[in-house]
Amino acid sequence: MSESNALEIYSETPKDRVQAIAAEIGKYFDDNGWTTVTRKECANGAIAFYFNMSVKSVPLRIDVDIAESPMVVRFNVTLPTLCASEYALLVDEFITEFNYDQRYGALKHDINDGTLAYEYNVSVAHTFDIDDFDTYFNVCLYSAANAYWDVSRLCVGRLSKAKLAELTEKLTEMTQTLNE
Repeated sequence: MSESNALEIYSETPKDRVQAIAAEIGKYFDDNGWTTVTRKECANGAIAFYFNMSVKSVPLRIDVDIAESPMVVRFNVTLPTLCASEYALLVDEFITEFNYDQRYGALKHDINDGTLAYEYNVSVAHTFDIDDFDTYFNVCLYSAANAYWDVSRLCVGRLSKAKLAELTEKLTEMTQTLNE
């Protein structure tokens, strides 16, 4: 961590910490020319930044939240697809395999509404480094975009013949086992 980019936040109150980190993140977005970023101060003391951005031809919804308790920066990158409930098991299997190699964060599926999002939380209880923020932010954006093309096909049941045959075999085996 570069000392010149590290924001030391040991002695401030949680609210002061959130404000200081939000100022650094706001400056980061401004410095990158992202003028459509919306900043919102939440009732629970958190500050949220949100905007839309296209990465690798995938339109993404980006939310970056700074929370007081626990003191974290949360990255949430929502994919532009919904998972039909009948394909949830397929999507969840893909997510399990996809997440295995993820160093930062994980792809998540909300079974209540079908949304898919890449999420990562990083502690900022003692320091905040804008270079680290940049790394985490970009990893989250590109990880979400990289997952999109494969997972979006599964969300609507578009399978290759080989995958359909594999799935049929697994389901037959599972059905037999459950009926025993």
